[in-house]
Amino acid sequence: MFFEPKSKKCKIYENRPLGCRLYPIIYDDEKGVSVDPYCPLAHTVTSEELEKASKVISQIIEKLFP
Repeated sequence: MFFEPKSKKCKIYENRPLGCRLYPIIYDDEKGVSVDPYCPLAHTVTSEELEKASKVISQIIEKLFP
């Protein structure tokens, strides 16, 4: 919705939601925190980035489902 096809850029990049900031790290009900296998840059995610995002996602889940 916020993708500008002509410029190929996000219209709200500086104010994008947390899910966009974490991508391609995602939460999957079956796998937990993982990397989206459909993202062409999935292979660039480091274990440190995945661990950091896991902590953030865990905190969010704990707040939503205490």
